[in-house]
Amino acid sequence: MSNPPSLKVDMENRPVTLHYPGAEGVVFHDAVLVVRNEGSLRIEAIDLKMRIAQGDNVLFHGLVGLASLGIAEALDPGEEAKLSVFRTMQRTVKGFGSKVNLFGYRVALNWHYDVSAAPVAGPGGEEVCEARTWRVQWRPSEADPSLVEVDVS
Repeated sequence: MSNPPSLKVDMENRPVTLHYPGAEGVVFHDAVLVVRNEGSLRIEAIDLKMRIAQGDNVLFHGLVGLASLGIAEALDPGEEAKLSVFRTMQRTVKGFGSKVNLFGYRVALNWHYDVSAAPVAGPGGEEVCEARTWRVQWRPSEADPSLVEVDVS
């Protein structure tokens, strides 16, 4: 009997630097989805089944391929893959990327986004752990309003 894949998905608050025209080197706190292989087997073909919503308004629902984004072809035991929620929204949420290009990264401020994710693996794309949901909100820092923080709950 073989061991089932053991992936864990979590979200962390991590500082990043955004680079795009008009905002070179902007320090930004991002919500980062982290997928870890906590099993003893190499796991191939990992995607994330994601849902991004604002209240009842679903902005994106589908698969995000970690390999197609150049993040991970596979995960060996103990390895992890990280996916920026902000960058994923730029690629997948209709209109979000163009608003960022027009108005800058601050377009995301003060909105609540509900982000759900479940890793799927293998040729059949089966879920290998339960989906988890987080509420994400970017806001100006109280200490320095020129900086952006993110609340993840």
